[in-house]
Amino acid sequence: MSKYWLIYIAAAAIILFFDYKVIRSLPKINRIFTYTFLIAGMAIFIYTIRINHVVYATVWLSKWLSPLVPF
Repeated sequence: MSKYWLIYIAAAAIILFFDYKVIRSLPKINRIFTYTFLIAGMAIFIYTIRINHVVYATVWLSKWLSPLVPF
């Protein structure tokens, strides 16, 4: 597990290193979105590497939203 974190942290550090000036010049809400997408990317990256079977997002979403749909 730790090698996966290291791979992602290295990739995120490279992205932040090259885009540091651009990210710092963005408005605060855009910086929040940028960091949120980096964290979401990390979660997807770890999920796809660690899980043996893939659960599609549409299946998960349909199970989550089924109580709210009237049919």
